[in-house]
Amino acid sequence: MDAHVTRHFPTATTTLTVLATLACGEPAERLAAVEGAATPPPATLCDARITGITPTGALPAARTTPITIALTGQALAGETKVRVSGSEGEVPTDLLFADEAIMVRPDAPLAPGSYLVEASVCDSHAVRAFEVGAVHHALADDDWASLAGSRIGLDLRYGRWTEPAPRAGRDLIVRSLFAGALVVDVIAGEDGQLVAALAPGQLGDGGLVVDAHGEATPARALVAANPYALASFERLSLMVEGRTLVLHDGALVLGFTEQGIADARLAAEIDLRDFGPIDGTGACELLALHTDGTCAPCASDGEPWCFALTLEGLSAER
Repeated sequence: MDAHVTRHFPTATTTLTVLATLACGEPAERLAAVEGAATPPPATLCDARITGITPTGALPAARTTPITIALTGQALAGETKVRVSGSEGEVPTDLLFADEAIMVRPDAPLAPGSYLVEASVCDSHAVRAFEVGAVHHALADDDWASLAGSRIGLDLRYGRWTEPAPRAGRDLIVRSLFAGALVVDVIAGEDGQLVAALAPGQLGDGGLVVDAHGEATPARALVAANPYALASFERLSLMVEGRTLVLHDGALVLGFTEQGIADARLAAEIDLRDFGPIDGTGACELLALHTDGTCAPCASDGEPWCFALTLEGLSAER
């Protein structure tokens, strides 16, 4: 008897069931769309270097003179620190970033006095000291140019003696003994630069300096940092009540305003050898009697007739 192999074929129902199972079973995992690699933002590099800070300190600055930090490279606010301090402590300021510079703006005009700027930008650091004078603001270019042709007289009796300091109650005596007057002539040089010549001044009624009286110094270019300028001289002879007061190696700092000169300062070596005695008392004895200074050897020849003078607070109209 033959063996029969029985084969079972799927019925139509079975086939439909399998297909339904495949169709209704869990779908294949859906893959998220692959985005292109994100472009990173360009690296921000703080590479600035401080190349200078103004004001520089060579001459006083006006009270509203901006403080500027000059740079090369790129500065970031987060990596910039600036501190301005004076005799009253730290000065509140705002920073304004510009191309190759940072402007430091104090909240109010600076008071006269000495200041220190400490700046740190990226990995660059700098410290600068400067002085602020009494003049409020710089002159406009036209006003500065119009100084040419000016003649201004300064009565030195109204200056404040800071060196040597007068003894208590002797200030007026010292100024009447050793303070004359001088005239400043401001001239336009050939290249347009302002130059100045100084001469002894002649006092009129009311203490006004009415004229130059005596030999003027050779005209020299003004060293300028608007609104201040420096007039230097080697020798100048002033007349004080008929006596000769000789000034050597002098520097006259002038603060220019629209009205004239303010906050002028004079520094010089005073030579008393030609001054002569007053009522039998020698000039060097008078100096020691009324101030805390004494005569010392002169820089020019070592003779013991000289002292260092510093006058401040001079002013005049033009």
